[in-house]
Amino acid sequence: MSKRNVFLRLWDYLRQYKGALFLAIFLKIFSSVMSVLEPFVLGLAITELTSNLLDMARGVAGAHINVSYIAIILVLYFVRGMGYELSSYGSNFFITKAVQKTIHDLRRDLSEKINKIPVSYFDSQQFGNVLGRFTSDVETVSNALQQSFLRIIEAFTTITLVICMVLYLNWRLALVVIAIIPLTYFSAKFILGKSQPYFKKQADALGDMNGFVQENLTGFNVIKLYGREEISSEE
Repeated sequence: MSKRNVFLRLWDYLRQYKGALFLAIFLKIFSSVMSVLEPFVLGLAITELTSNLLDMARGVAGAHINVSYIAIILVLYFVRGMGYELSSYGSNFFITKAVQKTIHDLRRDLSEKINKIPVSYFDSQQFGNVLGRFTSDVETVSNALQQSFLRIIEAFTTITLVICMVLYLNWRLALVVIAIIPLTYFSAKFILGKSQPYFKKQADALGDMNGFVQENLTGFNVIKLYGREEISSEE
């Protein structure tokens, strides 16, 4: 099955809870905006303090620490921080709500499906491998939706906002950032291409192991009867 078909089939489950899903995405984008604003807001206070201290060092008449301006910046920083924390919590809350309900529906459909599968299928498949579909595979889907999905949204939003912010502050530094992004992307793509087959082998090995363990546990009396304990232990 292609990646596109996988996403479309997952969307059939997710769209029932698209309200919570879209709210989680919106809150994650908002938290990314608040995160990118942090150095900018702090920079205002640092710039003002530096300017005040330099004026005082030069002996400029009436030079002093602009306490009122610094206080306003600190209030803005506090509001920004509260916005970031609340939106981060909200995005995690709503994505968890949507994903857990989606996984519940997926497990329900799996349960209904397995009761319709002919017995011949189970004769040709290890029970542990089938069990792995219900446990580790579904858990992998759950983790991908709950963790990776929002991280992709956050990464894309953050990169876009950081480029805009750096262009505003220092265009030369922005060029360096823009040059690094494709290098990072192709490096990650290369590593992913090399590592993905190993993850597939790991999943296959886990299925074989679960099948072996399950069959040996349920068939322990047969193993004992024919004196195959040592052979089973070696395997």
